[in-house]
Amino acid sequence: MSVARTWSKRIYLYLQRKDIAYLRFILESHHNLAYISILDKYEAVAQVTFAPGQKEELLAFLNGLAEEIEIKVLDLEPD
Repeated sequence: MSVARTWSKRIYLYLQRKDIAYLRFILESHHNLAYISILDKYEAVAQVTFAPGQKEELLAFLNGLAEEIEIKVLDLEPD
């Protein structure tokens, strides 16, 4: 029996509309940690896609960034 590989994981965030560009810029400049897609630009809901092995690094990054901007984790895919 073969097990399907997981190529990426996703985390869903809520943030302020004014912070979307800032989060995109900071995240993309952080050595390919993850990339962001905006699912709802009016409610500022974002999907952040990352490699499974970078979960802890991404969460630490988001926790640090939460000191600068308001970020709320809406959902995190289970391992």
